[in-house]
Amino acid sequence: MDYSLDPDMGNVYANESRIVFCYGYKKQIDFMDINFNLIKRVTFDFDASDVSVLASENAKVSYAYGHLGKRYLYALFFGTSWKEHNANNTRGTILEVFDLDGNPVIRYHLDGKRPVQFAVDEETFTLYGSIEDGDPEDNLLVYKLKGLS
Repeated sequence: MDYSLDPDMGNVYANESRIVFCYGYKKQIDFMDINFNLIKRVTFDFDASDVSVLASENAKVSYAYGHLGKRYLYALFFGTSWKEHNANNTRGTILEVFDLDGNPVIRYHLDGKRPVQFAVDEETFTLYGSIEDGDPEDNLLVYKLKGLS
């Protein structure tokens, strides 16, 4: 079985007080305490891929990359298939920010290339990331996240 095609596939992020699971193929995020007690399940209306489509390049992806800070969860939202997103990977992406209780705080459109690995300095609210191709030191992305405190 190819686990990357599992409709419940996603990424787990953790800090001292939260464990967060961002699903890759359905627009859902689970916020849990460190004992795995569900605090909040955030779900959205989203034209997600049917399970039968997951094996194709047309499967829609929701949350692929994220970062859990001490104050916020930062999650990149695609809403397109990998094929569409890779064809348009220089046209920007959406960054959604949630507080640690799962409440949406702000949404950004990051112009230009999308980061795949990133962290956020929560003192200056600056996102530092790198792109998929090339050496990270040659492809550093910097986005100032205005409106957070």
